[in-house]
Amino acid sequence: MFPFFESIRLEKDGFRLLDYHQQRVREVFAHFYPGVKPFVLRDILVPVPKVEGRTKCRVRYGERAYDICYESYTMRRIDRVKIVEAKIEYPYKATDRKELESVAGMLKDGEMVVFSCEGCITDSLFSNVIFFDGKKWITPITYLLNGVKRRFCLDKGIIEEAPIMVGDLLSFSHIGFINAMIDVGELVLPIEKVEVLHGLENL
Repeated sequence: MFPFFESIRLEKDGFRLLDYHQQRVREVFAHFYPGVKPFVLRDILVPVPKVEGRTKCRVRYGERAYDICYESYTMRRIDRVKIVEAKIEYPYKATDRKELESVAGMLKDGEMVVFSCEGCITDSLFSNVIFFDGKKWITPITYLLNGVKRRFCLDKGIIEEAPIMVGDLLSFSHIGFINAMIDVGELVLPIEKVEVLHGLENL
């Protein structure tokens, strides 16, 4: 019933990056529901609930309907990262994540997968990735999903975009994860915590 969703960060001072989420909703409607006017997030997300800490607002939607729920947010722990070559496609934020969820089920506690495709780094299971070269954060140009935090950080010059190959990993000191709920620098590991595998069968 609801093939798409947005996960929106809510703090005491209100929603974050709402204009970027709205742009992505417009893109979904333009591609899947041409001629249908998309709903306006600022109109449907009222009244805004009072929250104490970082809260995830999940808006699931389709062509004619939507639902909204709120849940407290706890950042996941990542101790190790595994780079896996796999042809994964996820261009829209769809609720059907069976392919990604099947990979998630292969992981041990504290592990995270970052995908590569033909040697090009793409994204992790739940976020865009960034790499620190000692001076700046760089995100791969070969993303799976153009996340709202990724778009925002590129627009503001907080990160840069470039091709990143698996063979380039040792050029960086750290790997980081960003999404609508996670800022640059909040979830970072030294590059030594990254292991390159040949395929999903090696997880």
